[in-house]
Amino acid sequence: MFATAGTAAASWGLQGINGLCEQLGNPHRQLKVIHIAGTNGKGTVAHYISQVLQKSGYSVGLYTSPHLHKVNERWVVNDIPMSDDSLTRIFQQYGNAIEQAEPTFFELTTAIAFRYFADQKVDFAVVETGLGGRLDATNIVDPIMTIITSIGLDHQAVLGDTLEEIAAEKAGIIKNKRPVIIGDITGDPKNVIKHVAHDKGAAVVETRFHDRNKGEAKLGNELDPGIYIAKVAIKYLSGLYSIKMAPVKDLLNEARSTLKGRFERLHPQYSWYFDGAHNTAAVELLKKKLETIGSVSYATVVLSVMKDKADKDFLSLFSDFRKIYYHPLQFERAAALHEIAPLTDQSVERFPHQPHSRDRLLKSLKSELVIFTGSFYFYTCVKDWMRSF
Repeated sequence: MFATAGTAAASWGLQGINGLCEQLGNPHRQLKVIHIAGTNGKGTVAHYISQVLQKSGYSVGLYTSPHLHKVNERWVVNDIPMSDDSLTRIFQQYGNAIEQAEPTFFELTTAIAFRYFADQKVDFAVVETGLGGRLDATNIVDPIMTIITSIGLDHQAVLGDTLEEIAAEKAGIIKNKRPVIIGDITGDPKNVIKHVAHDKGAAVVETRFHDRNKGEAKLGNELDPGIYIAKVAIKYLSGLYSIKMAPVKDLLNEARSTLKGRFERLHPQYSWYFDGAHNTAAVELLKKKLETIGSVSYATVVLSVMKDKADKDFLSLFSDFRKIYYHPLQFERAAALHEIAPLTDQSVERFPHQPHSRDRLLKSLKSELVIFTGSFYFYTCVKDWMRSF
């Protein structure tokens, strides 16, 4: 299972997903797809675009990963996750084909997304890649638009050791004569993307959000690059479809309020936040966000990370926090405290496992700025803790 064994259980290629979708009636060919890749921010941008399209009166399917609580969250139509009954019906109808195909977990969830969205006759399907782009299971679609949000070092064992190699993998989603929106990507990675786009006759629409004085990438006082990328993508789409553009800022503000796990405030009274930052670029952005509401040097971080993220470059970024606690999740991919502690430049304490001790520590942090981070798999655990507060 991809969800429990990581990249070792993945299948890098499109033959498997093509064969499975053929057995399911090639539902992806019935969809108007907005296809989104990127090292960070792709789920956020997917959510924003989905929300604005819905406010414009369209029926929208949204396929993202990972899920935070339940696998049904990966398949959403007009803000409603797929029901257990709908999921069961797909297996009842196509179970034999699925068994014969022996898909990976991600190939299976992708095929289910296409079949479900086609059955629901959505006007648009907003589809987030799982990992990379070129060989990602989602990359069998012929989209109306592609988006590459950012390029950073992540999953190097699969995507390549340099930003240029990673950019080439992400650029694999670009299709012939289909526009590609790119985030604030610069230097050689941008050149790689533009070269691929040129070869495919795809128009490149660039976005820049570094000028914070103009407030283009902010909601309230919070830095959010996804806002500007989504705004540019929606503006381009509005030239092709009837889309409610004004007031876009209000629509995006509404979308931001329903976004889970991305710098999400966990409690109305305390400055406690969750952010699924799981690579260096995401942590750097997280620290910028924290500086808009306080100071990293006075903030406490509660970490929980996967083994493939347990490296010094990633963990050293937390060294300027006031205090670091670590909570190991109880499954195979999770890193243990002894794997984490030697890779940071300051001491790391184990976050209490027993509910009484844990709640006592959290109560002592009521007046502190606290960020829970390191992995989206940590989200459900943290939300469960919040029930006591």
